[in-house]
Amino acid sequence: MTLEVILVCGINVLIFLVLLGSLPLIWGVRSALLTTAEKMNGWSEDAEAALRPTPAELLKLRRTLRVSQQTLTQTQKRALFLGTVIGIGRWILRQIRT
Repeated sequence: MTLEVILVCGINVLIFLVLLGSLPLIWGVRSALLTTAEKMNGWSEDAEAALRPTPAELLKLRRTLRVSQQTLTQTQKRALFLGTVIGIGRWILRQIRT
């Protein structure tokens, strides 16, 4: 056997031993990933349930929306009244100028 064949065989044996030595590490990572996958399985459903608003929050939101709607309606009525007053004022000015 030549020196090159002995070196190639030696390197192959060394690579094989490194792979054998790293098997526990690979299995440990694999089991950790499997455990993480099992724990994350129902994560989205649990998160949605935790973030779902409570009935009290919904009632508070409903009251806030009603108040906002009433305020908007009052503001629209005031704007309509003000527009009418301005229109009448313009009409009066046009009548005075002519």
